Amino acid sequence: MGVEHPSAPGLLHTLRPAPSWSAHAAAAAAYWILVAAAGLGMFAVVRTGDVPPAAPAEGAGLQSMVGRRSEALVIGGTGTGLAVLEVLSREFEKETGISVSVASSIGSSGGLAALVAGAVDLAWVSRPLKPGELEKLRVVELAQARVFLAGGRLADPSPLLPGEVADLYLGRREVWPDGTPVVVVLREPGDSGTLAFGEIVPGFAAAHEWAVESRFWRVELSDLAMQRALLDCPGAVGLFDLGAKRGLDLALKEIPVLSGPGGNELIPVRPLSLVSHLDRVDPRVDRFIEFATGASAGRLLAEWGYQAPRVGGAR
Repeated sequence: MGVEHPSAPGLLHTLRPAPSWSAHAAAAAAYWILVAAAGLGMFAVVRTGDVPPAAPAEGAGLQSMVGRRSEALVIGGTGTGLAVLEVLSREFEKETGISVSVASSIGSSGGLAALVAGAVDLAWVSRPLKPGELEKLRVVELAQARVFLAGGRLADPSPLLPGEVADLYLGRREVWPDGTPVVVVLREPGDSGTLAFGEIVPGFAAAHEWAVESRFWRVELSDLAMQRALLDCPGAVGLFDLGAKRGLDLALKEIPVLSGPGGNELIPVRPLSLVSHLDRVDPRVDRFIEFATGASAGRLLAEWGYQAPRVGGAR
């Protein structure tokens, strides 16, 4: 890959090894497909934590479970922007009386698989769809989510150059100016925020790939897990969603990345979109999309720090 292997920074290389992210993603998608096939609708609603749904009363039949599934409009997919989606859903419920359940994160690909299988009514996606995924699907981009380099409470928020970011991920910089150990938190390969960051920050993609393959730093598999890791470790640093940071008022440092000395700040973004199935007629889906693309929802997204969608960001 053309990067030098650094010496282990003290005890930092003994962090827990990276889990199998590919197996996790495949299992999540398979779970939702099985739920759809069984017709049980066992979705977990995101509130303050991942609380499993209550078990049906003894003797309750399959029909009652299916009825419960049909009562709410179910949205599932990426963990990016889930908090603001929850707020939008509550506002939609107040305005229309239509119940909405936002499922725990299963990733963009998992959300699309669940949509095709009929396990969710709308997919929540934080990346452009691939050509093979576009068939019979309608994509409506609500906003662009900015990816930023986030630091824990003792991380140094001074601007960095691309090479200095790479040094963090390669383990070449061991401490912050006050002596706090640097602890990089990774996302799994294929994560949309990591890809967006790598597209405009030179050298980052190779450094991140090496860090994952060498298991030098720990890999987290969701936005919520990344959020917890960054908040729990004072010297942590990793990529995060700026909208979630500002909207939830999280105690994270914003570390700018500049194109060069005295240069412009590099600002990676990724789309936040609702995806529906063209072959399924559901007035609730159309009504939610209409609400989510309206003026009040746009103001809320802007307040959280999400940028306006691209022109022509719907299909």
